[in-house]
Amino acid sequence: MVIPIKMYSQPNVKNVTLNNISVKTFEDQRDYFSQHRKDGNEPAMASVWFSSQMISRMVTLLVKEKKADGVRFYFTAYLSASGNDETSIALVSTYTDTPVHYKDQSGHRDYFDHDVSDDYFVKDPASIAVNVDHDDCGGGARLYGDISSTILDCINDDEHYITVDEAKDWVQRCRDKKHPFNTVSEWYDIGLFKKLVYDGDYDGIRIYFCRKKGFLGVLRGRNRLLVVTTKADPNNNKVHIDDYDCQKNGFLWTNKKLDEEKEFLKKFLAAPPQDNGELCPKNCN
Repeated sequence: MVIPIKMYSQPNVKNVTLNNISVKTFEDQRDYFSQHRKDGNEPAMASVWFSSQMISRMVTLLVKEKKADGVRFYFTAYLSASGNDETSIALVSTYTDTPVHYKDQSGHRDYFDHDVSDDYFVKDPASIAVNVDHDDCGGGARLYGDISSTILDCINDDEHYITVDEAKDWVQRCRDKKHPFNTVSEWYDIGLFKKLVYDGDYDGIRIYFCRKKGFLGVLRGRNRLLVVTTKADPNNNKVHIDDYDCQKNGFLWTNKKLDEEKEFLKKFLAAPPQDNGELCPKNCN
């Protein structure tokens, strides 16, 4: 009797970001942004969209790696073929560590060693690429339009939750008063992305560039990223519409340090906007 031997593909570990660019390219674009962020102004309209399938595969990858505690979104920039500075973002996985080097260091260290033969990288490579939109995305980016202030706020104690009125104000601040960027990166815990996966009722997330209101209205607020879940336009599958309905019976992972500990709390969770990540300066790699 011949017993077939089951073949397993060997891991192909490389040092890349979660949007599959080399560490060298990432560092060049991160440093270019840092060097030039005070030379120009924040874009009036800028957002990035990722599919729900991409988010789900990302969470699966990070859980398999057994060390991720979150994702840091870096602002990056590069000189385009037309000679203009183009601002973008890069996604970098992090693990928990004790800050030891300097006072602004976060407890979340970047790491780049990923198996690039994993489904996350090979199943739909286009889905993890970052494409910045500078318009209202066919009407889907509703925070650029006239959002009714009568939208009800959700019963919510999620640390990432903000109201629709707050979100609209933050996005509008990038459009009304132009300022140089004052933020390098923003970190989100893995629980936010797990919650999105387990809630499930969305087709993707839109990440807006925005700026939070300053302290007591005196100091200029910080540049941030703002996450909004979307649903497909029933009349055009290329348009993804911001969704502000409250999500019920969602799950939020309560333990942000160890993925193996599957203790969770059932809550009433809101749809986005989601924010309140850790900002750098002050919480840096």
